[in-house]
Amino acid sequence: MNRLKLLSLTTLILTIPAVLWLISHPPTPTPRLLQHQTVVRQLAAHLPPSSRPAPSGPESFTVAGTPLDRATDPRGSVFFRTNTQPNSLGPDTLSSGHAFQPNRQGTLFGRAHYRLSPIFTDWYWFTASNDF
Repeated sequence: MNRLKLLSLTTLILTIPAVLWLISHPPTPTPRLLQHQTVVRQLAAHLPPSSRPAPSGPESFTVAGTPLDRATDPRGSVFFRTNTQPNSLGPDTLSSGHAFQPNRQGTLFGRAHYRLSPIFTDWYWFTASNDF
């Protein structure tokens, strides 16, 4: 019984500082959301003019000093690729960036491992690989 009391007391002593730290340092997702909103405002200026833009292959340009590739698919989705990196040991490339009204099938940068994460309204963060 004494061992159980000692274990309970030790757990309580270790838990209280952790809980106090969490209370005094709550997670703040706001800066990341503000960062996305700033980027999205800049990207919105580069959206094609119509609501159903014509498909286009990747075209390169720069926004706020960051090189980007923009691609529009036949369904009207517009993808702004902001990052590429190797995907495993092969020649495959993992792309990521912002998407405006994305489709659920994939991007012109690849369809494998395609993931969407909502940011707000019609804007999403995407990742996709070009390995088929």
